[in-house]
Amino acid sequence: MTKNSGLSFFQKLISSIFGGNDPEAEKNRQLKIIAKNLSRSGYKFYKAGSDQVLPQFGKFFYDIYKIISPAQLFFQNQPNPNFYKNIVIDFSLTESQKKLSENFSEESILAFSKNVPFEKLKVKLKQDLENFLGEFDSDKINSIDSLYTKLVGFKSFCLYDFYFLLKKFDSTLREGEFNRAPKLESIEGAYIAEDLKNFAEILNSLPLNEEWDDLMAMFKTTRGVELVKPNQWNKIVQKLRQLRDTRVFDMMIELTTKNPAYVTDSAVKQEHIVESFIESTKNQTANTIKKLENEQKNSKIDSLLVQIFNTDSIVILKIIQKLEALRLNEKILEALNMQSL
Repeated sequence: MTKNSGLSFFQKLISSIFGGNDPEAEKNRQLKIIAKNLSRSGYKFYKAGSDQVLPQFGKFFYDIYKIISPAQLFFQNQPNPNFYKNIVIDFSLTESQKKLSENFSEESILAFSKNVPFEKLKVKLKQDLENFLGEFDSDKINSIDSLYTKLVGFKSFCLYDFYFLLKKFDSTLREGEFNRAPKLESIEGAYIAEDLKNFAEILNSLPLNEEWDDLMAMFKTTRGVELVKPNQWNKIVQKLRQLRDTRVFDMMIELTTKNPAYVTDSAVKQEHIVESFIESTKNQTANTIKKLENEQKNSKIDSLLVQIFNTDSIVILKIIQKLEALRLNEKILEALNMQSL
């Protein structure tokens, strides 16, 4: 029994030195390799010996928070996802499409119907719709969907709770206040492990290899202001791309959670909004035309009622029908009475 215990001890000792089959020893070995790789990345964000996240990490996030703060407020004040779809579509339409699109609203169609014969109006709307949709070739559709994909990613990035994370490095920090430099301190890695996971998922879902000039131009055109200076955002994208490619945040998560097998479960999701917009435009136009057709039918029925019964009231018509039925019943009763006599 003692001998077996002795062998077990030496087996564990050998395993701790050479790896062996001890899962805990293998995990520690992998964590040491990860720590070395992280130290070689050039980013002084984490100290493996003390398991602490350093002030440089907090400063990196603070600098981003300061730059994207106006965009964060903008997105917080606009929670409706349809708002963002609409501004992407409107920004992407040509001038001719914008003019044609004005004809498809219910108000415009109803206004046209007062001065244009109904059949002629249907032909015009059909032609306008064909011209409008004809400009949506594959390149334009891909361009719009790509722009919206970037907008969704940019929105998620800006809405990340930078303040909540930074508050852990400086408890005196005030939200949205940038008139003083924060007093950042080192903190335990486990304290921000979940924050790191959330940020890594957002980072991996950003299309960082894309050009972002069109998104910045869209905000300038549609909102009249730049939510973020294009050159500042491009620098952030370049830095984020480096951090993603070198797996800095992934390695920090593996070390702070003591899980060398951790994998960030996220990827860029390509958004598609053009197809639903086209269907919506078609349906809106068709429903308005159908409404006009029903109104015309009802108008003809009312005219016939007036001609025949001198009234256009359906209620009165039903009363008349009932009275006629009663008179018919009275005539039948009279006839039966005459026969019985």
